[in-house]
Amino acid sequence: MRRAAAYLLLMTALSCLTMGAQESRDSLVRLLSADRARLVEIDGKQYRKVVGNAVFFHNNTYLKCDSAYWNVDEEYIDAIGRVRIEQENTVLTGDSLKYVIPVNTARFRGHLVELTDAEHNILRTNYLDYNTKDSVAVFFGGGSMKDSDGNIIESLRGRYESKKKQFEFIRKVEMFSDSVFFSCDTLKYYSDRDLAEFFGNTRGWYDLNHISSGAGWYDRPVEKFFFTRDVHILTEEYELWCDSLYYNRNTEDSRLLGGVQLLDTVDNALVLAGELLFWNDPRRAELYRDPALVMIQEDEYGRPDSTFLAADTIIYYTKRMFEVDSAVVAAANERHEAALVDPLAKEAPPAPAGAAPTDSLAAQDSLSMADSLSVADSIAASMPDTTSVDFAEAYHNVRIYKNDIQVLCDSLLFTSLDSIARLFIKPVIWYEVTSQITADSMQFLIRDRALDKGFLFSNAFVISEEKPDQYYHQIKSPEMVGYFTNGKVSRFDALGGVTAMFYVAEDSVITTMNQKECRIMTGRLKDGQVQRILYTENVKSDAYPVWDLTSEMMTLRDFNWMSDSRPATRFDVCPAVIHRSERKESVPSPYFPRFGYTARYFEGYMERIMSEIETRKPLIWIE
Repeated sequence: MRRAAAYLLLMTALSCLTMGAQESRDSLVRLLSADRARLVEIDGKQYRKVVGNAVFFHNNTYLKCDSAYWNVDEEYIDAIGRVRIEQENTVLTGDSLKYVIPVNTARFRGHLVELTDAEHNILRTNYLDYNTKDSVAVFFGGGSMKDSDGNIIESLRGRYESKKKQFEFIRKVEMFSDSVFFSCDTLKYYSDRDLAEFFGNTRGWYDLNHISSGAGWYDRPVEKFFFTRDVHILTEEYELWCDSLYYNRNTEDSRLLGGVQLLDTVDNALVLAGELLFWNDPRRAELYRDPALVMIQEDEYGRPDSTFLAADTIIYYTKRMFEVDSAVVAAANERHEAALVDPLAKEAPPAPAGAAPTDSLAAQDSLSMADSLSVADSIAASMPDTTSVDFAEAYHNVRIYKNDIQVLCDSLLFTSLDSIARLFIKPVIWYEVTSQITADSMQFLIRDRALDKGFLFSNAFVISEEKPDQYYHQIKSPEMVGYFTNGKVSRFDALGGVTAMFYVAEDSVITTMNQKECRIMTGRLKDGQVQRILYTENVKSDAYPVWDLTSEMMTLRDFNWMSDSRPATRFDVCPAVIHRSERKESVPSPYFPRFGYTARYFEGYMERIMSEIETRKPLIWIE
């Protein structure tokens, strides 16, 4: 028997040499070893039956199995039992296969096959072809891959190229990696770089966050993401659109490009830009390429009345109080205290309700209480103040639009230290269309997201159009202060030497121009209309019939009516088309991965993963 087996092995080797005499060396198939071998005939076909620890060699690849039927004439091998293919660092195992020699392909059918690569990624499926010459595997009918860290990728079909160390997953692609879920049409995974590329209808989920796009990639070693084409992001507080997004998960930094829109559902605000750079710690956002901010509001009748602000560059950032320069804090405190002073009363308003009393009872506290407060103060003084302070800056070509107010200036600064917006370099304000306000610089105190007081510094000039291109009421003074109630001017004070010009009508016909001079002027308004005006100190008044006025007499010095520069609509400030919210359509998500193939090939694995995640924080994306 041993002689027969040896003879058969010799004849097999000779037949391979003869068959390959006219072919390349790679076409040769060699039987390296087996326990037994003999010739058999099945259905009129001759086979070489090899039994026990069979090892074949072809295309620098080992084919191992318990037994095999080798049809030399038709050039194929049927391998059965503990089948194993080894080629460098790629290993495939299964119950059976047909190896078709002319096309260098091992075909696994209907039984579980497992492919392991050099990085210990494990691909499991029921149907797989492996080309030993090209080192390419193709699977179909569904498959799932798990890496050494427990990450999962599955799809309906796909391929693996050993030489490139690249997996490609096609159709119904679903992925889990580091608590992040993905789905897409096609995914390329480079195993040596641990890099995944997404193509077509790409979606991702992390806790309560969801992203959709047309393509992207995930570089796992450095925790960087890229998404492009119709990017849409949902979080608990934000909804975001852009053309492309770069995100560093380690540092939580982002770069958004093209058609950027960020809807803040907490503060009811919208950010728009062609480019947005964001850093999370410390928090900082820089907006470029036609940036704009929108404070979404409604009027008393429920109609849209949002405020639009645009500039060449907009920057927002936060600092902890102890990180802010002491000079900046001191200047902000000084501005805030000055803003609270009524210039006519010359004193600060009373302390707000609930403020700590300072009467004589405070001095009667017990010694123990004083000691405890002293200790508490000492501890507090030794700890840095971590209160968050907001800063917002807009530079060059600043434009603001609201239904009743429009603004132009070169730059605008705001900080929560004083809640004051400062406007610099030729600021202009139009109020209720017919009124124009100018000064060298301006400041506005904000309370509860609404205008509270406005300050005009140096060369304040107010113009109110009475009759277009003919008659204009005018007030000019070194400084002015405006007071707002429910978003409308309710009072104004002109200070430091006032010159004013008013046109008076009789029976709806303007007949007289009154010119006033005084040190202080105070006006009271209701619904935008002046109810009364008071003049104080050194009052001088002159009246002239309008038909006696020359053109020079009809306006004050430095008069400059700039109606053509006024942003007439919000599109003059922000022409972008604003997206409709997609939150209702996206939560819960009908696209959230189900991992059906993984459930088949790695039974119970994803159930354990989902249980762990839901214990930490429930996912709202599952129906």
